[in-house]
Amino acid sequence: MANEIRYAGSVFKIGSDVVAKVTSFKYDSSMDEIDVTGAEDVSGSLTEKKFLTTAIEQSAAIEGIAVAGTAAAREPGQSALRTAGENGNEVTLSVTDSNGYGFDYVGYFTSYGESAAVGDTWKFSGGFRINSKTAVSPP
Repeated sequence: MANEIRYAGSVFKIGSDVVAKVTSFKYDSSMDEIDVTGAEDVSGSLTEKKFLTTAIEQSAAIEGIAVAGTAAAREPGQSALRTAGENGNEVTLSVTDSNGYGFDYVGYFTSYGESAAVGDTWKFSGGFRINSKTAVSPP
């Protein structure tokens, strides 16, 4: 357990604004592929399927607890996330772990929402489409 990366101490930013109270983050990468199996791709009497990757799709999801800022907005990072989620502009979502390593993801939010229920706190969530990513190291 000495080498595990802890969630505590992770930092999430939209541009230069730190997003407060992020409770979960998920990164996904998936591939599109085509079947390129030919008549020569056999093993005994069986065909050995062959595939080529044609596209890579990367996305992320972020969730958290809303924190008040001014009367009309959330705290600065959450306000930046909300604005990005409502206008579709390309932004940089920076994610670093407690050791300062992580990625700058460039893309746009494909969804943004807020919800609450009786006896609960307001929560936010967003889906993010990644167009590029760059590794980040501690300063």
